[in-house]
Amino acid sequence: MKELNLFSMAVPHAGLQAIDALTQGEVGKDIFKILSSKDVVPWHGGKTAFREVTNSKRSIKTPDDLKG
Repeated sequence: MKELNLFSMAVPHAGLQAIDALTQGEVGKDIFKILSSKDVVPWHGGKTAFREVTNSKRSIKTPDDLKG
């Protein structure tokens, strides 16, 4: 959904208050409607980027795989 690209844009000076205003305001309501029409129910608007953990020793499938 191209509408969700909004959250991938780099806005270094906007700050968390601006993001809250966006996601909790009319724009956020519109995005939630779009998601709902696709049978997706958003439960939280996160403020951090997705994280990916990798290593060169083994696959990571459970938290225990991070030990050592």
